[in-house]
Amino acid sequence: MTAPNDSQTVSLSVPVRWEGREISEITISKPKVKDLKRMQAALDGVEDQLEQGILMAATLTGLPSEAIEELDTDDFTALSGV
Repeated sequence: MTAPNDSQTVSLSVPVRWEGREISEITISKPKVKDLKRMQAALDGVEDQLEQGILMAATLTGLPSEAIEELDTDDFTALSGV
């Protein structure tokens, strides 16, 4: 899958199943101001850094937080480093 220049696709080393489909790669978008505003609102009162990372990944990938939580830790780290 080719991603636009403002996004990057991460191939998962351990695909996950979510809502009946297998996810083997995730495209994460470069944040825009509107994304930062959404993240700021979602993170209001969230002190845990891991939870913050999950919420940020969910916002930038369009996947629900619950799907992000199913990722292998190495895949989550790779996604977080984009």
